[in-house]
Amino acid sequence: MKVLHIGINASPNLAIARAFRVCGHGTTGLGWRDRKATNAALDAALMDGTELCFMQLQAANVVDATRVRALRDAGCFVVNWCGDVRDPLPQHYVDMADHVSVTSFTNMPDVEALKAMGFDARFLQVGYDELIYTPEGSAMPTPPIVFMGNNFVDRFPLSGARAAMVVRMRQAFGKDFAVYGSGWGYGIKRLNPEQEAATYRGAKVAINFDHFDREGFHSDRYLRAMACGCFTIEATRLDLDEIVEAVREWIGADFRAEHATEDAAHMTENNRWHNRVAVLEEWTKHHQEG
Repeated sequence: MKVLHIGINASPNLAIARAFRVCGHGTTGLGWRDRKATNAALDAALMDGTELCFMQLQAANVVDATRVRALRDAGCFVVNWCGDVRDPLPQHYVDMADHVSVTSFTNMPDVEALKAMGFDARFLQVGYDELIYTPEGSAMPTPPIVFMGNNFVDRFPLSGARAAMVVRMRQAFGKDFAVYGSGWGYGIKRLNPEQEAATYRGAKVAINFDHFDREGFHSDRYLRAMACGCFTIEATRLDLDEIVEAVREWIGADFRAEHATEDAAHMTENNRWHNRVAVLEEWTKHHQEG
């Protein structure tokens, strides 16, 4: 089918359009920030029989809602997807919901909130770029225990708890623990996708700690770390003592590497963007069948 993808036109999000193409769909992909380009693409899609329009709109007034609605009314299945969580739910998702076929989120509370307003809202999990995040490739020298994520102080509900976790890991593990990301202080850097993957491959244990504790939600870093073959602890719902205990247990476990290999295979099988494309294919098919 013909697909128009209006999204975040930068690595690793380029994997979305690539997944559509690998799955056999003629795909036009462009960034959501260029209003002139998105207007032209929406006009072209209206004329060429595009069957699916998949959008990642991160702000208000970045596409022409009238054009989006016209495309939907012409029979195209239009999805506006959000891979992040913002609280409260930004109004632009509510406003755009009246012009698209489906609004989808990576957490269930936002799905239920939009449904309560009378819109078609669905859950669609985030994916990852399997060409970058893979067990195969170079490994960057790093301490054996790593956490990747930014420090937003108290911007989000669990930002303070995340910062407290980093402090506790430093106290408990010293030089065996490293944090990567912005906001952690002088000399600590944010890694690009390739460096991130190489660091996960060089570590033994990764920690995932999200800014939100919501049904269905986890950062795509959780998928990325496991996809690289690094054993990953989901720590968002653990207290600090439990996180320390889990790290100590797994860092010395004889079967840690075997478990991590199994997790990586599971990621490849179930959590690439190809898997999300399969869901979108099914949604589009049902739409076309009425």
